[in-house]
Amino acid sequence: MAIKEVGQSAAEVGFQADPGLIKNADGETVIAVTADEKVGIGTITPATVLDVVGGITATSGNDGTGTIAVRSGNASQYSKISMGTNANKATIGCPGASDTFFTDTAAGDLVLRADDNNSKVHIGAGASGPAAMVVAEAADVGKVTLNGTLAWEQEVSTPTAPAADGGGVVYVKADGKLYYISDTVAETELSTAGGAGAKNIALAQTTVTGTTSTLVGSIYLTAGTIGTVRALFGEQNGAHTASLQIVRFSNSTQLHLFTSSSQPAAVSTTSLSVPADDWYEVFMFTTNAAGIAVCSGIQFD
Repeated sequence: MAIKEVGQSAAEVGFQADPGLIKNADGETVIAVTADEKVGIGTITPATVLDVVGGITATSGNDGTGTIAVRSGNASQYSKISMGTNANKATIGCPGASDTFFTDTAAGDLVLRADDNNSKVHIGAGASGPAAMVVAEAADVGKVTLNGTLAWEQEVSTPTAPAADGGGVVYVKADGKLYYISDTVAETELSTAGGAGAKNIALAQTTVTGTTSTLVGSIYLTAGTIGTVRALFGEQNGAHTASLQIVRFSNSTQLHLFTSSSQPAAVSTTSLSVPADDWYEVFMFTTNAAGIAVCSGIQFD
């Protein structure tokens, strides 16, 4: 095994042993070269073509160079940089073809992964304080936390509520609906399935006089069950019967009918079944020509 000495065109430095060692003036080994063409820096037993024990610094010059390139010799495979310890590793990689690095990765994707012990990926942690974004998987079934205050999870059951001042969690349960929970808010459905998610019709004290059915509002609902429908509704003088009717637009079938012979007050119904995705219209009327139906708003929750 031999290498040319720097500055010499013909002379060679020959190694009589394996590995061949290059030492500094103090007799300390600087570089080791093995018979199978592996080079070690900081080690005399290199395991790869270049094995460095210690830090590596690449400093850019005035021309903007200083790049470290990691490439795969096979265009359909991938290249990666692995960091950490043997027990706890993290990997940065780029696949040359779909699913060659990790499942569901495409050619050219940048992949950052904590490999062991259900670890998390922190982004923008800074010198102190929580990370700007934390991505976890496995035990958390795909969890993203933003700035320590809002988390997104895909769950099959209700997650544990965060501790006090720990922000909130948005998640999807096995029923396919979107929910929110925090240290101060109990589990609340946010999805629009079945008209949920607190959709409102604000009517600003709408009044209808007489027996003619009058359209006062409309709302688009999706098929499913609405937990509660609430309204501020009644007959202005409490002398006649007022009606608040919710009708499906496409076929004019009635979804629900509120009636009241009292002055406006809170009324509600629960477990209202919405048969199909459609627009639903709200009408008001009374049973007497002198009656005045009043409604200030409807909530579908």
